[in-house]
Amino acid sequence: MSDQPTTQLAIHLDLGDANAEELDRLTRQLRDEIKELNVESAEMAKGGDAPAGTKSAELILFNQMVVTLAPTLIPQVVALIKGWTERRPTQSVKIKVAVGKKNVEAEFDPLTISANDVEKLIAKIAKALDE
Repeated sequence: MSDQPTTQLAIHLDLGDANAEELDRLTRQLRDEIKELNVESAEMAKGGDAPAGTKSAELILFNQMVVTLAPTLIPQVVALIKGWTERRPTQSVKIKVAVGKKNVEAEFDPLTISANDVEKLIAKIAKALDE
């Protein structure tokens, strides 16, 4: 990636009554598609130490990921999430954006959001980060 600044998106999927295995599988599918956008990284979110007796040292959050990318890629990621969720049973998506000490959070229902609303969401995120 170039020398431009990066930002982090924390993406949280709400899949209603999906079990942990299905949630993990779908979140990893979305993560893999996001990686194809030439982001710096897209990793499953970690939630602290794993319970004693498990093989992993860290607890992986099955429905959350952290994406590090150039701010100019945020519209592409939001559009990808919208398209991805149109093909899958996602009820809502939460996006948290952090640039330095500035943070903004947005939640939307990808099944009902219009292209115009996607543009408004992106503008809201950009405005909050510019303030």
